[in-house]
Amino acid sequence: MTRHIAVLLTAALAALIFRVPAFAGSTQVLATSDQIPLGGSSPIGHLAYIFLNNNGVVAFSTISATSGIYLAHGTNVTLVAQVGALTPDGIKTYGSVIPYQLTQNNQVVFYCEQGPTFDERFYLADDHSIRLLVRSDESLPDGTGRFLYNDGSANSNGQFAFSSETYDNKNQFSGNHIFLLTGDQLSQIASDGQAGPGGAPFTSIYDYRPAINNSGQILFAATYANGPVFSLVRFDGTTYTELYHSGVSPRGDGTVIALDNYVFNNLGQAAFSVPDIVGDSTVFTNWHPALFRSDGNSLVEVLQSGDPAPGGSGIISTDINPNSRTTQPLFNNAGQLAFLASITGSNGGATDGIGIFITDSTATSLSEVARVGQQAPDGNGFLSFPASLASPLSSTIALNDHGDLAILCQLTGTSGGANDDSALYLWSNGHLVQIAHEGDHLLGSTIQSLRAIQLNNADQVAYGFVLADGRTGVALWSVPEPSSLILFTFALVAMTNTRWRNPTPI
Repeated sequence: MTRHIAVLLTAALAALIFRVPAFAGSTQVLATSDQIPLGGSSPIGHLAYIFLNNNGVVAFSTISATSGIYLAHGTNVTLVAQVGALTPDGIKTYGSVIPYQLTQNNQVVFYCEQGPTFDERFYLADDHSIRLLVRSDESLPDGTGRFLYNDGSANSNGQFAFSSETYDNKNQFSGNHIFLLTGDQLSQIASDGQAGPGGAPFTSIYDYRPAINNSGQILFAATYANGPVFSLVRFDGTTYTELYHSGVSPRGDGTVIALDNYVFNNLGQAAFSVPDIVGDSTVFTNWHPALFRSDGNSLVEVLQSGDPAPGGSGIISTDINPNSRTTQPLFNNAGQLAFLASITGSNGGATDGIGIFITDSTATSLSEVARVGQQAPDGNGFLSFPASLASPLSSTIALNDHGDLAILCQLTGTSGGANDDSALYLWSNGHLVQIAHEGDHLLGSTIQSLRAIQLNNADQVAYGFVLADGRTGVALWSVPEPSSLILFTFALVAMTNTRWRNPTPI
């Protein structure tokens, strides 16, 4: 008995000190497709996208005849916007609604096309209000023209950075711009012809979505006079800093080109994937997919396909996902990148040829997270990642700022065959913890499939599920609160002390 208590005590202390999830977490179902939400009059419908912030708030969208966007604070689910409903101005209706992001202050940014003319708009919404950020055909502040074709992102301070093509009052194209909206104040950050890095004028602002971090720094793509063909530029409110440009690769053995899959963190670092072309660019095999990170002082080529795999067994390649050249890398606010890669020529041969890897905060050291053929934590089957090959990486792997990962993967060799061949796991400090498994009992039915995962800094995991009875839904898995672990640990200490004081039954 004492030995078992000591083991539990050790596990509890490990969970507290090393952040290892030593105990099974709890799952809360937030919403199901047959549920009518607050502010709604029809069932939610089938899940499309999920977002999760560090407060445990979930935003999600659904696909149905009346597709909508919802915010969930626990089981309190509120309808934010729905196709066919009136827009806040009471004049038009939502023709479509697509969520872009959920901020840390529980606001969701979403894009829509308004009926009946289908002009484009961006809104910022919470449980109680919806605010228009920008719309196509809206007049420019100086009255010289109008916005058109906008795309943007928000930070957790309510700022919204966006790119826009503009047209003059004669309906002629007048340029590309980057704007920043802070409250009701609109500022122009960059535009064609405006002075950029080193005072050189911008010759072109790319119409890619700019990124903004919680410090208010903005990252966007541009070209400038006498500069490279393509650059990534960071603006901090006063200064333009080039983080990347096309040309000779950091290793000096090839050339790198334009890209549009950049991601930006709160440290002001950018990460992206782009081919490093070594040799004749007309030969496709010379295009080596590579991952990069830049902070404005140094550009690090984190990995190039063809590099030795971690541990020295085999050659690693990131060109495993057909979307890898257009999908944003997984990148956190500590500067770490996580990715899926193939391994050729390893000791395990084809049986362990795909893995998930993560860098350290310097982006110079790689660690293995999981490999194909690795036994599942519960002993039922072996890990496999084929679903990740055809899906955007963010739908099957999620990374938080602690370097923990949520992983949705397929399984081979399970006892139930096709009825239990996928599972969702949390990876933390080298340990895999099972969150949900196909075939698990839930809401009086069983889980038929899992989808659309998100992970926050509290190691909570939001995910979608499909049940055997046809319902779909959203669930939130949480590890025990630290206070609960502390109380449990104290209880174990008390039990152990009592046992030691009374070693022999009376």
